[in-house]
Amino acid sequence: MRAIPEALVLEDDPTQLAEIAEAVSELGYDIVTARSAVDARRRLEQRGAQVLPTIGIVDWNMDMSPDQSVGIPSFLRWLRRFAPSCTVIVYTVRADLLPVHTKVRDADPWAYLQDKRDGVDSLTSRLRTMISVRIEDLVLEGSQVHSATTGKSFTHHVAMNLLLHYPEPLDLRRSVSSVRAAYRFKLWLAEQHSPLDIEVVHKHFRLVERREYQAAAS
Repeated sequence: MRAIPEALVLEDDPTQLAEIAEAVSELGYDIVTARSAVDARRRLEQRGAQVLPTIGIVDWNMDMSPDQSVGIPSFLRWLRRFAPSCTVIVYTVRADLLPVHTKVRDADPWAYLQDKRDGVDSLTSRLRTMISVRIEDLVLEGSQVHSATTGKSFTHHVAMNLLLHYPEPLDLRRSVSSVRAAYRFKLWLAEQHSPLDIEVVHKHFRLVERREYQAAAS
């Protein structure tokens, strides 16, 4: 089963929203777009815990938003609870200013900042760098995990998140389909004779070195 990772793009300017969504979709993501925090939350809740965003690109200044009843700091705190594995990039003018850093960190200590003045190309270049990861024999490119040994690929947002958050565990207790995907990925790793395996503790999953490789090393 293939489950393409999703990216949330929350931007109040419709022109920039379309530009960012198009650029990110070219990296292999399905896109969820919204022009207000209220609409973004509604759309994500409609999808439910079975389909959580892997990436969130969130505009900090929402002066053009059609609904400003929920502020971005509140939304970021909610998003961190709703999709704890989501990698968030806060997109704002003057990201270099200390007050902006402080406010963003108060809302989401794990969020990255990106300055709008650098343009969409810089944003997507940074995102491409962030999602290009190699751990042992596994290579993450776009939305696929490749085995450098066999050349085969595994496409599922759970596999992608396991690499992005390595060596931290993923909490998949809310999503039955994600738990099943993690077990399929575990079997896939064994089929590729990967030195990596997945450790499972109370539906928390994380990549670890396979035991036989640990024994050989010792």
